[in-house]
Parts: sequence; C-alpha cells; structure tokens
Amino acid sequence: MTRRLNLLTDVTGIGVGHADDEARGSGVTAICCAAPMLAAAHCCGGAPATRETDLLYEDGLVERIDAVLLCGGSAFGLAAADGALEALEKHNRGFATRTGRVPIVPAAALFDLFETTSKRADYRRLGRHALERAHANFAQNFALGNVGAGRGARAGEFKGGVGSASATFSCNLAGDSTTSDATATNAAVTVGALAVVNAFGSPAYADLSALRAWWLEQDDEFGGLAPAQDTKDTSPAERMAGASSSHRSALLADKKAVREHTTLCLIAFDCALSKSALKRIAKASTSALAIALHPSQTLFDGDIVFALSTASSSESSHEFYSPALSPAFLQACEQHACETLARAIAKGVWYGESTPCAQSFCDARRERDAQILHRKSPRKKSS
Repeated sequence: MTRRLNLLTDVTGIGVGHADDEARGSGVTAICCAAPMLAAAHCCGGAPATRETDLLYEDGLVERIDAVLLCGGSAFGLAAADGALEALEKHNRGFATRTGRVPIVPAAALFDLFETTSKRADYRRLGRHALERAHANFAQNFALGNVGAGRGARAGEFKGGVGSASATFSCNLAGDSTTSDATATNAAVTVGALAVVNAFGSPAYADLSALRAWWLEQDDEFGGLAPAQDTKDTSPAERMAGASSSHRSALLADKKAVREHTTLCLIAFDCALSKSALKRIAKASTSALAIALHPSQTLFDGDIVFALSTASSSESSHEFYSPALSPAFLQACEQHACETLARAIAKGVWYGESTPCAQSFCDARRERDAQILHRKSPRKKSS
C-alpha cells in the first residue's frame, strides 16, 4: 500500500470540505465520515472553544460520530455545527432515537477575528456548505493553506492555514513496526492528519532557514529546507528561541492579543482501534505540537487533537486495545500519528499565503534571501 495524495483523505472513509467567507477572513473545515466512526479527543491548551467533545470520553453512551467541524470565528464559529447537523439529517445520519436520528458532530474553533470589523460570518451556512462538500469528497484531493478554518489563521508572526499529510506503515501484530512493505504476517495501516495552525508559538527557526519539523519531511513536501549550519551550532536555548520571539514579547505585552491562538488537529486511522486506544493516541500526538511549534500548548492556545478510526469493529470500544493487537502495534500508531501530525502542521504554514494581517513564511524567507543577496553584492564605486 502506498500513499497517494499525502492527505487525510488517503484514509478510507474520510472526506474533507471547506467553506470560506472571504470578506470576513474566516471559514469552516468539515471532516465527514462515510460511516459512523469511533473517536476520542484530547485538549492540551488553556483556552479551548469546543462543542460536544464530552461525548468522546471513554465512558460516554454515544461511541461513534458522523463528522468533525473545525471552525474559525472563536465561540461564534461553533454555530457551524448547527449547519452540519442540518446537512447530515438530510442524509439520514446520526444516533438513532425513538423520534429520529440525531447527528453527532463534535466541533472546535480558533480565534481569527482579526479581519472582522462588523458583522460576523454566517457560520451556520458555512458549516452546512463545508459538510456537503466533505460528503461529496471522499478519497479526493482538497486545498491547503488559506482555506476553510485556516482562512484567517496565524502561526506566530506568520500566516497559518490548513495542512495535511499521511503515511503508511506496516506492523507485525505481535511485534515491532517497520516501514517495509507489509507481508502475510504484517498489518498495513494508513494514518492521516489534518491541522489548522493558528499557534502562539513559532513554526520556524530564528534565521528563517527552515521550519521546525524539517527533519520529518517527506518528498520535499514543505520546501526541502534544512537549518543553516550556524543554526545547528547554536545553543539549544538559541535554537528554541524561534523566529517570533520579539513578536511573542509584543503579544504578551498586549493583554487582549494573548487570548487569540489555537491549533486544531485531527488524526485518523484505517485500522480498528478502541475508544480508549484512540484517547491514548490523541494524547501522545500532542508531542507533534512541541516538534513543530515553540512554545506549544500554552495558556493562550486552545489546542485540541481528535483521533478517529474508520474501521468497523464488533469489539467493545472500552477495551484498551484489541486482543488481536500487541502493545507494540499501539506504540507504532502513536509514533506515526505524532510524526504525521507534525508534518501536517508544517504544511499548514508552508501553504499559507500572505494577507494584510500576516506575512507568509515563504514570503518572509524570500525577503530574507533578497536582503542577504543585496548585502553580498559588490557595490559600484562612485566616480
């Protein structure tokens, strides 16, 4: 099995759709499931804006969900879930009750109200449109960068956005994981990740030579850049300082601005995993934030990671992992989820495009290169 799109939709049964309000610099991203899926979530930031995430606890009655909404607009954006419910109801989706089906749609929002000066976006409409597009987009390509919930996102001092990546790994059910082709005794698993990057921390080194997750990059998916040698030779404290240390200092001085950050993340697998195992994977995947951003998971972020399994299983979702799967297999899932999510975060920054409110990392790097070239170019002597 090989990766086709290097996107979340490489995982069977996942569709992704975006809806934007360009005038107000905001939007919604919907992740739709072809069939109800087991899900869990872990919130690791200090300023979350969420809806129906309590249903994802291991001891909850409702075990499966129909979609996940990632929204701009802070708490206003959570209204997008109402539109998604309307769209799913038309498709007869949802938790069965004696009076009809109730769609289950957890949602999380980020703060992107920088460009909004008057009327708020119609998030209910955006949620409905994003869900319909996701429902028609299973196993298909989708846009990255300034789209959907990433429309108004920032990453430190740079423009943020939507990023996605995938990977395929094989693991012996009784042994260790390997990146080699699956054999008769190995299980081939696809993991996909999507991130909407609106972080307080910086995704890049201070000299803009590379993004922090550069060492996990596959096939030059975010530029093929590596830190400059002098960056590698600096002290750990200097390397961790990041491109936006002065930017963060300014934010900390602004008591209102420090509340305006969040990275929304989602991981999905095509193998059968219990709800408890997904919770464990969601927790472990928060390490991706520390890999790709510094600082991460701060008091000013509302970071959250959703974890999904598209494979149906008749086993109890309250088992920590299937008896057929080894602890080594679960560990392999955690590792590949973390690495794939870190790549998705980096791609969200790489695909971000400059707006009046934030410059993209790529544009900032081009400006830096032009300045270096100008300093090195010989100057003509005046006659």
